[in-house]
Amino acid sequence: MAKCFSLAATRNSCFRYSFSSAGLRSTTTDLGDGTVMHVWVPKTHIRTKPTLVLIHGIGANAMWQWNDFISPLISRFNVYVPDLLFFGESYTTRPERSEQFQAQCVIRVMETHGLTVMNVIGISYGGFVGYSMAAQFKDRVEKLVICCSGVCLEDKDMEEGMFQVKSVDEAVSVLLPQTPDKMRELLKISFYKPAKGVPTCFLNDFIDVMCTEYRQEKAELIQALHKERKQLNLPKITQPTLILWGEHDKIFPLELGHRLKRHIGDNAELVIIKGAGHALNVEKPKELLKHFKSFLIDTLPPAKQEKYSNGISSDEKLKAMRFYELSHPKKVQVTFTIKIRRRIHAAGVGWREEREAEADDGRASVERGAEVGGGRVTNRGAIDGYGGDGVRACVGCEEELVGAAGYIGLEPWRAAAGAGSKRLGIRPQSSIRAYIPNRMITAHSGVTSRISYLGAPSSSLFSHDSLRLLSFVASSQTSHRRRSSRLIVRADSDFYSVLGVSRNASKSEIKSAYRKLARSYHPDVNKDPGAEQKFKDISNAYEVLSDDEKRSLYDKYGEAGLKGAGMGMGDYSNPFDLFESLFEGMGGMGGMGGMGMGGRSSRSRAVDGQDEYYSLVLNFKEAVFGVEKEIEITRLESCGTCNGSGAKPGTTPSKCTTCGGQGQVVSSARTPLGVFQQVMTCSSCGGTGEISTPCNTCSGDGRVRRTKRISLKVPAGVDSGSRLRVRSEGNAGRRGGSPGDLFVVIDVIPDPVLKRDDTNILYTCKVSYIDAILGTTIKVPTVDGMVDLKIPAGTQPNTTLVMAKKGVPVLNKSNMRGDQLVRVQVEIPKRLSSEEKKLIQELADLSKSKTANSRR
Repeated sequence: MAKCFSLAATRNSCFRYSFSSAGLRSTTTDLGDGTVMHVWVPKTHIRTKPTLVLIHGIGANAMWQWNDFISPLISRFNVYVPDLLFFGESYTTRPERSEQFQAQCVIRVMETHGLTVMNVIGISYGGFVGYSMAAQFKDRVEKLVICCSGVCLEDKDMEEGMFQVKSVDEAVSVLLPQTPDKMRELLKISFYKPAKGVPTCFLNDFIDVMCTEYRQEKAELIQALHKERKQLNLPKITQPTLILWGEHDKIFPLELGHRLKRHIGDNAELVIIKGAGHALNVEKPKELLKHFKSFLIDTLPPAKQEKYSNGISSDEKLKAMRFYELSHPKKVQVTFTIKIRRRIHAAGVGWREEREAEADDGRASVERGAEVGGGRVTNRGAIDGYGGDGVRACVGCEEELVGAAGYIGLEPWRAAAGAGSKRLGIRPQSSIRAYIPNRMITAHSGVTSRISYLGAPSSSLFSHDSLRLLSFVASSQTSHRRRSSRLIVRADSDFYSVLGVSRNASKSEIKSAYRKLARSYHPDVNKDPGAEQKFKDISNAYEVLSDDEKRSLYDKYGEAGLKGAGMGMGDYSNPFDLFESLFEGMGGMGGMGGMGMGGRSSRSRAVDGQDEYYSLVLNFKEAVFGVEKEIEITRLESCGTCNGSGAKPGTTPSKCTTCGGQGQVVSSARTPLGVFQQVMTCSSCGGTGEISTPCNTCSGDGRVRRTKRISLKVPAGVDSGSRLRVRSEGNAGRRGGSPGDLFVVIDVIPDPVLKRDDTNILYTCKVSYIDAILGTTIKVPTVDGMVDLKIPAGTQPNTTLVMAKKGVPVLNKSNMRGDQLVRVQVEIPKRLSSEEKKLIQELADLSKSKTANSRR
């Protein structure tokens, strides 16, 4: 009976999506000599963040073992997650099976991505590889974390009964299970409290998907760990090392952790995790994260604990951990993670949560409190610079402000409303001195409720000549439920300025301006980095100004007025749909991804496939003269069973009950300014509005991952960092979308003799002082082979001779070549024989005599 559903394959697809959503992209690098490594790398490498390499153990691929850690770690690190050889999409045709070779390959693939220094975390088998990286490449690995990895095991340990298995072959049969019974045995020794009653069908499914490919090679990896292993032969590393071990580890007993600690010495710290077995990453992920961050981030040498002008140390700054950006007088964006302290007001007016986070030139804080009686949750926020101080009252408590560079916030406000009663409301307070010189923005003082405030046109905060409302966007539930939250403070854009029209522009003028700008900034036409964001801003502006009702509210109250009135900003979630609807049937938009031509609804719009990246290593001559290579890539291709629809053949789709067939759902969040609404793609149907029985082959995605060999012609003159684009060879699109492109990133191995400088080649030769005086002809290496070079008589030291057209061909102009520049070094002997000294002295005397005669 054919298998209709694969849980393991589905989970694998979910993990891949999770990695991509967290900010990683999939890359495959050909290291040469038949070795290919797959690595998840950051979509954007931020230089101010440290680099962290996560190395997995024996079992499933890297995604399965590190999925729970990516999102928490990626905010602090540039996270790189390689698949070791014979796992995932990594493999080699070479016979090496040692952890030393694995470590060398990891370092090599990191070098192709420009990494020279990194922190490493290795779990189980990954700990062997991480330790070898630290031992072989001491200047590359800064800190090392080893989790339940028997690096210090010896071949005699198995004979002495340290392990639950009696032989290496038995270990292979358990660690690489081929039957449900062996799989249950593996679960039993991996977990302190293993799951009971796992269905056999699920175990068989996992074995089929994760444990069959490269089984012989993986078995050889395990055998290589045990072969002739002696602790005396294990190098001693010097990097700071954290050793984490499960108290009840049955695969690598705790004794091996103590042995490793003694072997490394004072540079190592052993932490025993209570109530855990070998699979720490599954049983105790939160505790592992705590130790990872404490060891890799929170420990700084005393010399780095400098104090800032407000008395906050750099260590406290790291623990607050934030990022903020103030980029424009009318655009303020702050993103930070905040530590919460809850206090009871002395005046008895409720509780208060204080949150603080540092920025490079200021401290951001926000307070959230609940008034007694009304129970309303209100917000107050502040962005403060260093220097100076001041005090501002807030409902029975005082807050010290460090400086007055900027203050943004909402504070609770009371107003008398008749005898013996009071009405509650909120009052904005805003001062942006650093960005709007000499202007203090204050709120209308006669407002008694939130609704009447939003409707008060006399409020200077909403007037056209003032800064628009800066509002907090965050989930109150998330803020209360978690110990940290991320907050974004933003100022509204001027939609008229975005479109470049006046405030009294007509609809036709607005539409014309939008069409012109949209054509210029569409990402398929304009490849500038900021074009996509500009296109979104243009679409947002047109969406509001083309609608009479929205435009009227915007003219009165700004963008916050739209939100406060419940007008929902969800239409902005996909500016490309707006673009399609405006240009539908107009023609003249060829080459823009096929958008705007078919009158398709937003929920059925085709989704283009993502680009795929491949790193190709070339030697020096291949880069100079070009070469034709055959590369093997792994990409998503349209499923042949369902023809890309994702639906099981022969089934009929039904309307999605989650979104009612609309393909979108509306989420709401209540804030002090009103109910914020956001329209999002329905997660149940993926935006199609229909639910269908998923295809057995692709699990409903419409695409399957396959390997393809591609012949690639590399032009002459490429260099490290050059990118070759192979159109339509990336991942397949969904619902008929165009496939992405394949980008081949070139990495050139430097030549030990010839150095490249753009299209010129540099070479240094040495000649004797006799040859420099008399002249000679020498053999010089070039990319064309050995060539004779004439050294003219009287050549001076450090003279540069030009060998025309012996350099690198100009890219895409192979008939044009650079030159080879030869620098001549004249060697002066340090020791001379008596006969040489006599002859040189005679030459010196002759030279002096000649000089004297010339002066007469």
